[in-house]
Amino acid sequence: MLTKPYLTGIAGGVRNVEKYTVSELFKRAGANTGNFLFVSALRNILGQEKHIYDHQADIKYEQESFDYIAMSAANWINPDVDLTRTVDFIESTDLPCLLVGLGAQVNFGEKPPKLKKGTERFLKVVSERCKHISVRGPHTQEVLEHYGVTNTWVTGCPSIVGANLAFDPSVINVDVNIQLKDVILQGTRHDDNNKVFSDKLVDQINLSIYRTAFKRRSPLLLQSELPDIYHALGRLNNEKLIEKSKGFLEKVYNAPLNEVSPYLKESAMIFWDVDLWFNELSKFKYLIGNRIHGVVSGLLSGVPSVLLAHDYRTLELAETMNIPHVDLRDLDKFDEATIYSIIDSSDFSKFKSGFSEYKDNFIKFFEANDCKHYL
Repeated sequence: MLTKPYLTGIAGGVRNVEKYTVSELFKRAGANTGNFLFVSALRNILGQEKHIYDHQADIKYEQESFDYIAMSAANWINPDVDLTRTVDFIESTDLPCLLVGLGAQVNFGEKPPKLKKGTERFLKVVSERCKHISVRGPHTQEVLEHYGVTNTWVTGCPSIVGANLAFDPSVINVDVNIQLKDVILQGTRHDDNNKVFSDKLVDQINLSIYRTAFKRRSPLLLQSELPDIYHALGRLNNEKLIEKSKGFLEKVYNAPLNEVSPYLKESAMIFWDVDLWFNELSKFKYLIGNRIHGVVSGLLSGVPSVLLAHDYRTLELAETMNIPHVDLRDLDKFDEATIYSIIDSSDFSKFKSGFSEYKDNFIKFFEANDCKHYL
């Protein structure tokens, strides 16, 4: 049995946040704090909790100290991802691999992406080094078959079973007296990408999430919105940088920065530590968002949470993980009435009843890969 994993990739969180600049924190999160959930989850599952805050660059690699390479995967089947460095490292060893949570980034209506050569090479190598590859859902499985990879196992994401090993789904119950101040909202933006302003319906609804949160002064969960994060953390000493993002933020929230900045400082949340993340979210009564790991963080905090699925990746995860969701294509707007409609119609019974089977499937996956685990 394999018992000594070498953990690749980012750490599962950051301690002593005050020691780092926002840019450094952002880099340590892999440009998205949602990564912390599935990275820390796999480390917990493999009994490597003490390494959650260790980046691979902080650990001296000596092949004789490890018997396999463990990778917390993300939406790597993506035309923008180049996995050359990762596959170069794998090929520098003779170790078997464990790849968990691999996903394909495909928008609604699009065909399988054309991958970079490094990513195609990575898929070939890991398909040879892994007994079974954990994928996020049947859509990713189909995309991998398109590239000739067939030793896949649909598991979903490990975050829901590993980021909080003591999680009990029975605690998810909807409070009948919910006010907007108790509902966390979350949209999807990466840094200052202007895609948020496109005319596509999914982008317009996504933009409305930010504007509705600001208009109603609702709590807002951030993960990768770098310009907003500076204001949420109160790190405003770089006047040039703040001035550069001023017009963008004013356009996002449809309000002047002297109103947006105090709102973000007061109501926006960004977390670098998973345990703190869960503790803070547990103070609220509901979460609605279109980021899968934002919704997972809500559920793991005991908060009823609903996903607005905006592409095949989020939809396949929601279906595989039994997470309550709304297909964003079924909405024509997002406003206060939409929030209450989602709350009134949400049903968490399938999530609760299917949790044990979901976890058992992961247990079988690790055992089939001959890896010691702690699920």
